[in-house]
Amino acid sequence: MIKQIFALFSLVLMTACGFTPMHDPGLAIGQSVMNNIDVEIIESPKLEDQEGAFWLQQALFDRLGDNSSGEHILEIRPAFQKAGAGITADDVATRLTLTVNAGYQLKNKKDGKVLDKGRITYSSVYGATREPYGQESAYKVTLKNVSREAADRLIVELASYYASAEK
Repeated sequence: MIKQIFALFSLVLMTACGFTPMHDPGLAIGQSVMNNIDVEIIESPKLEDQEGAFWLQQALFDRLGDNSSGEHILEIRPAFQKAGAGITADDVATRLTLTVNAGYQLKNKKDGKVLDKGRITYSSVYGATREPYGQESAYKVTLKNVSREAADRLIVELASYYASAEK
């Protein structure tokens, strides 16, 4: 009971000082702004990039919604790269690093004017088992996690842009 009262009291104090949560773009910059973004993934011919791009797009849809009628277009060109991180004396990787590099452009849908552009990068290390199925399974889980984190970083970049554009 005391924890609940403290949490409620803290929430009241934070809203009184103008605090807005960073990870809830709808509350931080107005729900209508983030609802106006249409996400377009520019696909790569590499199959690995296509699968990662799918998970990145799904993560963005989870966070922004599927807004094909939005005023702005977010074009993303993701590239995924896997590399050995921990190498044994036998030249066998014990850990692998999966990195996503995604260039993005936020455009106005009406005139095609670029409003914001940039690049986000995120890496994650995972264990490389000796069994092929285990290694592939670890890769798939890491691919989803890296894609979700990249989506979160894109949301932060968009929130930063819209916050500075409002001023």
